[in-house]
Amino acid sequence: MSEEVEPPPKRSRNANSELEKIKRPDKETFLRELNNINKEISSLLSDANNDFLKCPEKFLSDTVRNLGKLIGFYRNLFCKTEVETRKELDGKIGQLCGDKEVQESAELLMEKEVEWDGFLEDVDKKLNYGEGFEEELTAGDAAPCDLMLTDVRNESKYSLGELLEKAATSNIVLILLRHFA
Repeated sequence: MSEEVEPPPKRSRNANSELEKIKRPDKETFLRELNNINKEISSLLSDANNDFLKCPEKFLSDTVRNLGKLIGFYRNLFCKTEVETRKELDGKIGQLCGDKEVQESAELLMEKEVEWDGFLEDVDKKLNYGEGFEEELTAGDAAPCDLMLTDVRNESKYSLGELLEKAATSNIVLILLRHFA
């Protein structure tokens, strides 16, 4: 008794194009989402800069909260482009770098990020934040153990050195947030 074995079905051209869709990011989605985040960052930066120039105190008490919207903008970008990290996003953009529109939009995003960083540096300088530190810390430098930190749960004050000593005997999660107030 011999059984007839059917040959595997031939792949249609549609099957190959389906595989290409999986491998290659969707250009239209990336372009739309990059353009959206660029527009949102531009608007947010413009509003924040205008508010800061008008009244720094009001900016610190009210407008600074709006800067947190940037997190949501990136969340939307990551979700809609189906990536989980910036490295993945950059990789997928790299796959589309042959497209001039995507490349220009990705470059604009990088420019907006530099502009964002510059705005925050200007705010720091104008408000004299960072006074008392003679030099900037970089990765691998010794931490300033006399730096005072606040426990948000009970408003207790601790030096970084005290927290690091406690960390030797217990588990501590230390989250450092930049705070303008």
